[in-house]
Amino acid sequence: MSPLEAWYAHIGVEEFMGLIDDPAVQKRVRRRIEKAKDERTSELDYPKLAEMVGGQMQIKDQPPLIFHHEMARAPGAKALLDAHQHGRTVHFQLGRLHLRLPSTAETRWRRSALRQRW
Repeated sequence: MSPLEAWYAHIGVEEFMGLIDDPAVQKRVRRRIEKAKDERTSELDYPKLAEMVGGQMQIKDQPPLIFHHEMARAPGAKALLDAHQHGRTVHFQLGRLHLRLPSTAETRWRRSALRQRW
């Protein structure tokens, strides 16, 4: 099996249960699966992970692992990201640092030019 086939391989519950010979083990596995279905649902996790901010749902900050960078809160950040998403090169300033975010077309062109050099 190639690495790509292994990555996309899928085994269903019934296929897995077919690999287990012992009926007692099968029964235990089925109970564990049913218990897991009841306990872990995205409906239970969603309120813990997201919150309503300014009329829109947003991922909750849970420092130090999950947080929004201060640039995301800066005025004009959404417009900046929208402009980049629509294929425009964007210039912006973060403190004393001046940054340039190239458009996706420019990035593709640079990659192809680098490949041609090698």
